[in-house]
Amino acid sequence: MMNRRISTVVFCVFMILAMNSCVIEIDKFEDDARDVSMYETVSVSSVSDIKIDTTVANVTIGSAKRTDISVEVSGRSSADSLGFSVSKENGTVIIKCRPDSKSWNSLYLDITIPEMFEAEDIYVSSSVGRIQAEDITVSGGIYLKNATGGINSSAVRSHTFDVESVTGPISLENLEAEILTAESETGSVLVDCAAQPGEIDISTTTSMSELLLPGNSSFHLVAKTGTGRVNCSGFNIYTESSGKNKLSGTVIGRSEKMSEIWIDSSTGNITVKSR
Repeated sequence: MMNRRISTVVFCVFMILAMNSCVIEIDKFEDDARDVSMYETVSVSSVSDIKIDTTVANVTIGSAKRTDISVEVSGRSSADSLGFSVSKENGTVIIKCRPDSKSWNSLYLDITIPEMFEAEDIYVSSSVGRIQAEDITVSGGIYLKNATGGINSSAVRSHTFDVESVTGPISLENLEAEILTAESETGSVLVDCAAQPGEIDISTTTSMSELLLPGNSSFHLVAKTGTGRVNCSGFNIYTESSGKNKLSGTVIGRSEKMSEIWIDSSTGNITVKSR
């Protein structure tokens, strides 16, 4: 009994020392951090695509009344180099912000594109941080992928909208897209469609999914969850199959367009309703 108590005390002391060491290391990184402010612009001439690649930063991409693309990095970092660059290659603007992995960072990467400029495709890839897309229009697709952090969008217009988050929530408001794919491993998914899409595919593992559609929408729905509930409200749905954890059916609204909607969740509730 005495040996067990001694072992427990030794373990607790070890953990306290380890935690203190970790705190000291983090504090050291913060003490070494400096203010960061870097700014670049690039002409939209001959530009079709935009690719953004960052490891540690909160990314915001939006539009404004201007004639070129502006890129700004701000915040604090202890990195010797931010790995920041803006280039143009074969019609693609490539934006990178990749500090070394051992540094402490609190960074913001803000990209502003001209209101009248319509890119074909926009790609954003992030390892740590939030991704925010606001009031942008593309003729092709917008592809947002995040490993650790949420994805938010507002008033985005595109043919294809593909978002993927491993550990953060997804919230898409006033969306206009023909084809939508939204996938989150551990975060919730909220999709608010300002216009009826053609196809929607939503999947989550451990959180809820909520889809809002225009009241006049027509669609075929297939929704299923492992341990949650499925609910469709505000629409008169002709049920093909239903149960506590699943719902399949068709809604015939005033719209002549028929959407295909698939929603799948392992443990979360699923809600489809009129906006």
